[in-house]
Amino acid sequence: MGTALAVAQGNSEVAARLEEIIIGEEAGNWATLRTDRCDSSVLRVEARQQRSWLQHRARDGGMQRLTYLMNPLLPCASPLLEGHWVLGLPDLLPALEAAAGRVDHRQTEPIDPQIGAFVAARLERRMDKELAAHGESADGAVLLAQLRILAQLQSRFRGGPLPALAAWLAARAGPVLATLRNRARRAAMEERLRTVTAAGYLGPMVQVLEDPAGRTDDAREAQEAVLGLHGIDAELARIATGSAQRAALAARIGQEVAAGFGLAALAAVLAVAAFG
Repeated sequence: MGTALAVAQGNSEVAARLEEIIIGEEAGNWATLRTDRCDSSVLRVEARQQRSWLQHRARDGGMQRLTYLMNPLLPCASPLLEGHWVLGLPDLLPALEAAAGRVDHRQTEPIDPQIGAFVAARLERRMDKELAAHGESADGAVLLAQLRILAQLQSRFRGGPLPALAAWLAARAGPVLATLRNRARRAAMEERLRTVTAAGYLGPMVQVLEDPAGRTDDAREAQEAVLGLHGIDAELARIATGSAQRAALAARIGQEVAAGFGLAALAAVLAVAAFG
């Protein structure tokens, strides 16, 4: 099955047929009918494991991950790595550093589905949290997940600086920066990000963008601003209501004064008439 999956890369029709075989545990069914030609118990167990693994990882590119998992010597098939033979994780970051010079940073993700499947298969669940976050819809969450994955690889394999890859990731950090509401804090984060990006190390970039203390302060200040705005709205509503009441009172007093003035004028006219 591993060899068949490797050959099927790039052929969606064959890959779909193989997926049907795995989901149906057909290799185990065949083994049950051909006990004289194989170790049927082993094949049934393998078929069951492959089906379980594929269904569990279906949302995260299960077929691609299973392909790399079952073919430890298969190079990564990502088009981003064209011209590079990436057999293991230590080869990945230098290849991405080279790719950074020929792609549109704002339109291209550093970890495409093939690279994500390759990394997941080679790391054997050690980064499942980050890889799961990589599948989220929010752009900021995806960027942070990619940055964490690549930073861990750089740290794990003690790689040198990667300025082009760092610049690629920094160019896609807009959605993460936009989650800060305070303009001054956001500008300060952008400045710190530029500084650490120039050094080419990805771990400090993660620290700058995550900044738990700063984000806590930002959330608190935003909540205070919302409460202050609600207070202003309530005060304006009270003023508007009071103005209407004062206007009605003024109108009533005006009418009463006018009425009183009219009676006084009539009395004066009658007095003049009576006394000539």
